[in-house]
Amino acid sequence: MNPSPRIKIVPVFDPYYWAVGKQNGRTADLKASNFIGFFIESRSGNNVIGRITPVIGIIDGSGAAPSGSFAKVIRLVE
Repeated sequence: MNPSPRIKIVPVFDPYYWAVGKQNGRTADLKASNFIGFFIESRSGNNVIGRITPVIGIIDGSGAAPSGSFAKVIRLVE
C-alpha cells in the first residue's frame, strides 16, 4: 500500500527554543524544527516499536518542495 498506513510523520521540536522559554517564565512553548518518518513494526500495550525511516516531501507542479516544508524531495534527472 502506498503510502503505508504504518509510516507516520513525527515532528521534532527545537530543545533550545523550549529551554530559553522555560528560563524566561513561559510555560511549554514548542517550535517544530523538522519532521522524521517512523515505521511502526508492532505495538504492545502503550509501547510502540518501530524504526526511523526517510520520508519525502510534497511535489507541486514544478517538482520542487513547497516553501517552508522540512522533508526534502530528491529527484533524479538525466
